[in-house]
Amino acid sequence: MASQYKTPAAPPVGVVQPLVVAQAGDMPAMSSEALLRLDKFTKLFPVHFSSTPFEGPQDYLDHCHEVLRNMGIVETNKVDFVVFQMMGSAKRWWRDYMLTGPAGSPALTWEQFSRLFLEKFLPITLREDYRRQFEGLQQGSMAVT
Repeated sequence: MASQYKTPAAPPVGVVQPLVVAQAGDMPAMSSEALLRLDKFTKLFPVHFSSTPFEGPQDYLDHCHEVLRNMGIVETNKVDFVVFQMMGSAKRWWRDYMLTGPAGSPALTWEQFSRLFLEKFLPITLREDYRRQFEGLQQGSMAVT
C-alpha cells in the first residue's frame, strides 16, 4: 500500500498530545441579531472613548445610555456595545479586566460596568466633588419638605 494511503499510527498510551486552545477573539461573541443592533448603534453613536484628558467619562456613559435606551437594547448588550466604541488605553483597560476576571463569571450589568468605568477614568477629586454636590442636593431637598 502506498504511504499516502496509510492511516497515521495512534500515539502510544500516556503520550500527551499538544492542545490548541481557542482564543477569545476566535469565536463570535454576539449573535447575528446582536451584530445588526451593533451596526445600528455605531451608526447612531459614532463617538469613541480613549481616555484622553479632554474626554468626559460621565458624558460618554450618559450619552451611550441614552442611545441604547432609545434603541431598546437589552441589558446584556449595553456593555458590549459601549466597549466596542472604546479605543486606546480605554480598550486596553477593558481587555485587561476581562483577562484577569474569573473564567465563566456572568456578564457585568450596566451599573457594575459604569461604576468600574468611572472608578478608572474619572479622577478621584472630581468624583469627590460630585459626591459633595449630590449630598448638598439631598440635604437641600430634605430642608424643603
